[in-house]
Amino acid sequence: MNQRQLGPVLLSGLMIGPVLGSGIILLPPVAYRQIGQFAMAAWLIMMGLGAVFAAIFAKLSLVFPGSEGVSVAVRKAFGPSVGQVASNYIISAVCVGPVAVLMTASDMIARTFLLPPQWLPLISGGLLFLCLVMLLREITAVGKIAFVASSAVAVILLVGSGVTIAIDHAPAMTGGAFEPVRFGHTLLLLFWAIVGWEILGNYSAEVRTPRKTIPRAAILSVAVISGIYLLVACAIERTGLPGGDVTVADIITPLLGRYSTVILAGITTALCTCTYLMIAGGIARLIHSLASDGRLPSGLAYRNRNSAPGAAIFLLAGMHLVVLLLLSLGMIRLEQVIAFANVFFLSNALLCIAAAMRLLDSALLRVGGGMLCAGFMILLLFSDPWIIGLMIGETLVTLRRGGRKPLHGVGRSLHSQ
Repeated sequence: MNQRQLGPVLLSGLMIGPVLGSGIILLPPVAYRQIGQFAMAAWLIMMGLGAVFAAIFAKLSLVFPGSEGVSVAVRKAFGPSVGQVASNYIISAVCVGPVAVLMTASDMIARTFLLPPQWLPLISGGLLFLCLVMLLREITAVGKIAFVASSAVAVILLVGSGVTIAIDHAPAMTGGAFEPVRFGHTLLLLFWAIVGWEILGNYSAEVRTPRKTIPRAAILSVAVISGIYLLVACAIERTGLPGGDVTVADIITPLLGRYSTVILAGITTALCTCTYLMIAGGIARLIHSLASDGRLPSGLAYRNRNSAPGAAIFLLAGMHLVVLLLLSLGMIRLEQVIAFANVFFLSNALLCIAAAMRLLDSALLRVGGGMLCAGFMILLLFSDPWIIGLMIGETLVTLRRGGRKPLHGVGRSLHSQ
């Protein structure tokens, strides 16, 4: 049985790539353009908060294990109805959000190989099919794939950044005085660099000796993620010029030369694939758990011969295919998909962190959690009003149903565990 469960290395492989995501490609150049020589200070602050974020969700995953993830902690802290709200938030986000990840990879592939825009839906559909095949395999196989991809990306970015820093001995001087407002705005933007840890708990039921594996995986993942972000940010600073534009491709060019653009497309695709696997796989396990508990139709509790939650995986893949079709027909825009998912991801994270602050006896985690909540709430203030309205409507409907029995009246309640 243990051979089909995740150890610390494979669990960290599932986490590193997705938490880095496309953010490692997009955010360091943006931070440098915004605040120049002060970007490293912003990254140090954000990586510290990221460590707190990881610690909160690792601790919640240990105290409240199970495929339902940290929504169980929200149930314990605020009652079954609010716990169900948290589950609904993350499911709503993942029903549409991962499509943006696939489209990011598809766009990078198309631009690298000079393909026309009409190819984007076909490339995205191919990536979706590839991810579906991988998700239906054993969890250890998925972990190995993610670990290999994450390791390759980590090596390329770390070595490339190191070579760039070694060549450019002095950092580029951007000049300019410290601007607190601009610095704060950049910090809010960098909050996206630490989102992703909330899915960790959904894998806790498939982890070998969780009390050893989860902390070790969290420490390893935080160390690797922080190291990559800080080294890439440092390389960006040394490569950039005042008022100029610099990309991650520029910092791996000294290492890879004319192949850097193609390699960057491969890195982006690998990171986006890992993100899709982790998020879709984790929420498929949440859907399976809710179906087993009678809170969703029982057919969604089906697992295939590899113990993968097959019915839930096909449901999510079907939803993503529909979103891809709507995008290709011009009925919706990618910006709307991203905005919708962001609101529900942030709302779920807020509830989970609030639960941790109430349940966990740690002053450090409470202070860090308070800072995270403040940042996430400010980000929500910049969200589209119509999406906030949908979120509030979903919340009210769920809370109104809170006193009713589970949908199918079978199974045991996770809240009673």
